[in-house]
Amino acid sequence: LIGSPGSLAAGALALTAMFGLDGATGKIIASLILVAFTVYNSFGVKIGSWFQNATMVAKLIPIAIIMFAALFMGDISPNLSLTPLTGEVSFSTMLGMIAFATIATLWAYEGWTNLNSVAEEIKNPKKNLPLSLIIAIGGITVLYTLFNFALYRVLPVEEMRTMIEAGDLYLGTEVAIRMLGSVGGTIVTVGMIISMLGSINGMTLAFPRVPYSLAEEGHFFPALKKLHPKYKIPSNALWLQCVISVALIWMRNLDQLTSLVVFGGMLFNVLVIGAVLILRKKMPDMDRPYKVWGGTVTVVITIIINIALMLNTLVNDTMTCILGLAVPVIGAVVYYIFDRKLKKEAK
Repeated sequence: LIGSPGSLAAGALALTAMFGLDGATGKIIASLILVAFTVYNSFGVKIGSWFQNATMVAKLIPIAIIMFAALFMGDISPNLSLTPLTGEVSFSTMLGMIAFATIATLWAYEGWTNLNSVAEEIKNPKKNLPLSLIIAIGGITVLYTLFNFALYRVLPVEEMRTMIEAGDLYLGTEVAIRMLGSVGGTIVTVGMIISMLGSINGMTLAFPRVPYSLAEEGHFFPALKKLHPKYKIPSNALWLQCVISVALIWMRNLDQLTSLVVFGGMLFNVLVIGAVLILRKKMPDMDRPYKVWGGTVTVVITIIINIALMLNTLVNDTMTCILGLAVPVIGAVVYYIFDRKLKKEAK
């Protein structure tokens, strides 16, 4: 009820911020964008996935143009040393900086969870779900890394720092203009708009499947398991998501929403990853078409890393983290209330 609509609200606000729209005007337009995508995805998963595929291809083209232009035309050799540029930095401070950078970028990768939400509607999920996750996350990691390296091929570090301190975060746009002139700036702007629209559509499509699944198994309000008679989508869950997302747009700003979403994402990552160990003990004979590389060691290390990142966020943004913890706790209480009701009915 918070993480998914929060991501949608943040995506819509980020899109309006691109056009310099803030305050009430930006919030009104962001709200209308979410309503429009909710209506669009009300016509079924096929039409939603068509838009998703089209935007994916369309946004990769401008990214590739700018990236290759910067990689091959840039004349700066970036210093990739791990040694700090200025002053002495302790090991603990270095870890804190890495943790901050990791948390700041996690939202860009959070889309991997969306694919799991539509697993029931995927053909041959035993094969295609893990394959899709590996290819998608691996490909995005390579793409993001190369794109950031390409920026360093054109912009000196000090100039980047000056731009960021001045509030100018569009480093990619600056690189595109220097490499390709005004045409480059247009390419980046169009690519960013397409990317954000695709992201909002993907979240609108995937997120309602979670409350629908909960309601279907009896752990949430029965009204949310209703499927549209023709398009077979969870229409009530879809519109509930829209209402909460619009409410969050008016309650929080973009920075607050992203911090809330990332922290909530880390919390649920710990729970989901921990469930791997619990379920292997509780259900040892369950069919497991895909197993974690490295087994228990990989699971434990991943949990520790996520907990460390959460603690770092708790220190730096305490109030957002308290909200990020309070809502899941309330959710757990609601879950167990429904669970007790189910068990009583089963007796």
